[in-house]
Amino acid sequence: MNTWKHWPVVLVVALALSLLIWPTSGDAVIGRVMTQDQPIPLIINEVLARVPIDDPETEEIEGDANGDGLRQANLDEFVELINGGTEPLDVSGFEVDDGGSAGSFFFPMGTVIPPGEAVVIFGGGDLDLSPLEFGNARALGLLFVAGGARGLAFNNGGDSVIVRDPMGREIVRFDYDGQHPVPQPVFQSFNRNPDLVGPFDNHSQVMGAGQALFSPGTRVDGRAFRRFIGQLVPNQGPLSGGNQVMIEGAGFGREIASVTIGGRPATDVERVDSLQLIVTVPPGDMAGAVDVIITDQFGDIIAEQAYTYESSARRGDH
Repeated sequence: MNTWKHWPVVLVVALALSLLIWPTSGDAVIGRVMTQDQPIPLIINEVLARVPIDDPETEEIEGDANGDGLRQANLDEFVELINGGTEPLDVSGFEVDDGGSAGSFFFPMGTVIPPGEAVVIFGGGDLDLSPLEFGNARALGLLFVAGGARGLAFNNGGDSVIVRDPMGREIVRFDYDGQHPVPQPVFQSFNRNPDLVGPFDNHSQVMGAGQALFSPGTRVDGRAFRRFIGQLVPNQGPLSGGNQVMIEGAGFGREIASVTIGGRPATDVERVDSLQLIVTVPPGDMAGAVDVIITDQFGDIIAEQAYTYESSARRGDH
């Protein structure tokens, strides 16, 4: 009558056998076990398949999406993907193609997208000639080109954008033609409206886009997808100020209007890139933790109590 005491052993053996027989019963991708209820959180947010025609009457090169100074119908095409999850996503070996006709791109090994960040794949072009940062994509090393004369090879009349995992399984796709998801009276990108969560629409119709026809690597209004202050290095210093600190985070705009620490403006503000600033700390009013605020062309980025002024007595104890 001691049959029940053997059940734990039986269950363990059964589980081990099931893993041997069905090792990939879930979508095992890059060390993460995905099931049908837990899809890989990769979002196609923007696709430029129909590169705008350049207007010779303007100084701007209307279709130059990659910023290399040329409008090229195949090479300025791009796909913008977002990691919509809460954990870093390794996309090494993932493929982006146009349905199998000609264009195809494979992410190199070691490509990891932080949560909430964008990766951009252009058809081609010389991105070393481009002054654009594409949100945080350039600083994070998430900017790529497919290369070749045809680039991603999207057809103007209609095509598909398909992302596959290293096993060739379709992760996400976007299909378009002359009328779907929307007609395009002016060539421009398809962009989710609103970003990340809405259905696809013409880029210029998304609130905040203004007249912009595309926005690779950023939201439609030019902001990086993630804007935050992560840490200050060092995160403490004398009440008299005068010491340099590096502010690390993401989404710092090119036009830094001010950096305040404890309500006072920092000096010698140097923007390294969209992820880093170097500033000289102003004097503090009193010892203790204070807020840090970066103000750029998009507004404020606030970190509460991110820097600590030390009293003279405390520093003397060191």
